[in-house]
Amino acid sequence: MAKRIAYFIFIFFVVFSIKSPAQANNTKLIALTFDDGPHKTITPQLLDELAERNVKVTFFLVGRSIEYYPEIAERAANEGHQLANHSYSHPWFTKISPASITDELGRTNELIAEVSGKTDNMVRIPYGDMSKTVMELAGAPIIQWSVDPANGYMSASEELMKKNLVATAADGAIAILHDTGEKNLNVALYAIDELLAAGYEFVTLDELFRLRGVQPEKGIVYYSVPSGPSETYYDESKLSEHWAAGDIDYVLKKRIILGDGEGFSPNAYMSRAMAATVLWRVAGSPEQAQPVQTGLTRFFMSRGSYSFSSLSSRSLCHSFADVPEGQWYSQAVGWAYKNGYIKGISENSFAPNEYITREQFYTILGRYAAENQSRVSQTLKSCSYRDDVRISPWACEYVSLFRDCGFVSKNDKEIFRPLDYISRAEAAELITWFMQDIPSAA
Repeated sequence: MAKRIAYFIFIFFVVFSIKSPAQANNTKLIALTFDDGPHKTITPQLLDELAERNVKVTFFLVGRSIEYYPEIAERAANEGHQLANHSYSHPWFTKISPASITDELGRTNELIAEVSGKTDNMVRIPYGDMSKTVMELAGAPIIQWSVDPANGYMSASEELMKKNLVATAADGAIAILHDTGEKNLNVALYAIDELLAAGYEFVTLDELFRLRGVQPEKGIVYYSVPSGPSETYYDESKLSEHWAAGDIDYVLKKRIILGDGEGFSPNAYMSRAMAATVLWRVAGSPEQAQPVQTGLTRFFMSRGSYSFSSLSSRSLCHSFADVPEGQWYSQAVGWAYKNGYIKGISENSFAPNEYITREQFYTILGRYAAENQSRVSQTLKSCSYRDDVRISPWACEYVSLFRDCGFVSKNDKEIFRPLDYISRAEAAELITWFMQDIPSAA
């Protein structure tokens, strides 16, 4: 027992002693796109390799190729890849009539709908051959690219393309390849393996726009979707349209997460002080908090993996020089620290204004539900996200437990982004799900 307690204290200190990095978003996202398919042999090979690596991409399909191989296009859609429109016959759009442009895109949209059910599809203009008229007739967001490993030369060597793709990859990049030949297949697989090792997450175009908080507009040309200051901005007049609108309304009514003079700021990141305060409010703003019996804690107990006990014997005070008395978060930080839910980044510093990551927030809330971790159950499911390998070992059990208990984010169903800072909307969604499992708080 003494060894287990010592281990818990050590892990806990390590988890919350890591200072958050300065950048606004810690996950490097890249979208691989493949033009001109589906191909009879190359596309199935690519799909096999992507499935092995748990990577999702976007296919810009040619309509007549869908007609030849509908089962391959359907397989791509069923396996979670995004299908998009690359015209029916791949003509030069500036050399055909407006009616022909509309027909080229309309026929392909219908074919995509037949295999995937989706009718609202992004467009890539063949050869990038655009004009004002073409852009107006597209009727959808137009996707170009920021990374072309061949630099426009179809004769570029495989080795040069491999080098170029890895060297020019960047956060938010859109890369163009073709699933119609062995060379592009080899380049894609090489780059995927290299970039995964470098910390990139491969996403579809839909995911890239959504995770960057950008709403793609019809007739607008996009080359990349990088992160930036605009990522956290949100027009408060459209708060009712936000993906977490219901959750935001709940936490506001319950006074768990409050707005400020400018609004709720759903895409703004949570600080460590905010996280401690939110948890304190979830507990009822207590002087001395007792464990709350929720469906989640009952789930933990049913696994036989956790023991619950009062932690009132722990230190009742902290020595954080940056948490003076009288601040809006002072009492909450003291309570959270006393109960062992969160530590400082050092013995004397709490860093209240530093952002908290998604995996840290899940861990804090998980530790509130299951106060004293005795050991990691060997019967738990592994984290079931595409990027679960990036979830820190100390957080994976809590991320898994929330998912096992039935929580799946409306915003991120397949990608967890453990090192991204958690937004106020994301925190509201998790807190709402958690609070509605507490009869006295619902």
